[in-house]
This record gives sequence, structure tokens and C-alpha cells, in this order.
Amino acid sequence: MEQLVGLLQSLCQARRADVWTVQTGELPVRYNKDGTVAETSKPKETREFNGKNYILEEAIFGDYALVKVHKADKLGNCQFRKAMNNFNEAMAKNAKYTIVEADHIVEVGEIDPEDIHLQGIYVNKVIQSQGEKQIEKLTFAKDPSEMLKAGESVPDLLPLIESHFS
Repeated sequence: MEQLVGLLQSLCQARRADVWTVQTGELPVRYNKDGTVAETSKPKETREFNGKNYILEEAIFGDYALVKVHKADKLGNCQFRKAMNNFNEAMAKNAKYTIVEADHIVEVGEIDPEDIHLQGIYVNKVIQSQGEKQIEKLTFAKDPSEMLKAGESVPDLLPLIESHFS
């Protein structure tokens, strides 16, 4: 799966840069019941560049990109946070029309230029994210007998066991 995402991202980035082909391999299209490959994709054109052979694959592009960002200014300059920039920047730069959903919309100039990950030239519309992102982590009180079964040591559990039986 990681290779497929990398291939898709490469194809999108290639299209954005007006490079219409990238190196790619032949992929299975259909499998037999026993798991062997029944049919593969059509043979691709190959060319030699700087003494290396490459298989040519047509670049792809998207019509629309819906992108989630941490912060955007009113011109569409965006700042991602943590894993938000997984595939979002490549798709936003690749699409004909990009809509950005921002946790925070700020005035132009409030995002430092070196913190801009996606430039406003690639963004067609900025909308305010509705509501806070909720992250839940459930915790449960442990029963001493269950903790012993799970392999926790008796000295660590002694105070808990004593309080349980008193």
C-alpha cells in the first residue's frame, strides 16, 4: 500500500511540475483463484535517459482537492500541523480547484513565510473548520486479580490489593 501511495503522490507531483511521465512498474490487473497473476496492465513505453531505462507512465491530476490544514490566511497560504501534510500538499498543488478547511483563519502576514507549506496560489477557497477536533482516550480502573493475570508484579500491587480487601 505504501508503494501505491508513493506512486500516486509521484504521479500527482509530476503533473504539477509539467513532467508528464514518471518511472513505474507493471502492475497486476486480475488474479487467478490460486493467487497467481492472471492479467497484467498493458506494456508501457520505455525510454533511456542518461544511460538508464525507464518505463513511462502518464501523470494524473485531480479535478478537486479537499485539504485540511491547521492555519490559513485569507489569501490561502497554509500551514500544516504534524501529519496533516501527508498527501494534502501534493493533491492541493495538483488539483484544478482546491478547497482548504482550516482550524484557524488568520490575517495575511500572520503566518511567517518560512512556515507556509502550501502557497495561496494553489488554493481557490478557504473555509473555517466547524467544531473542535475531539480525541478520546478511554481509561478503566483495574481489578487487582486481572492485573496479576496480566503479569504485573505482586510488590507493585500490594498497596492496591490491601486497599481492595480492607
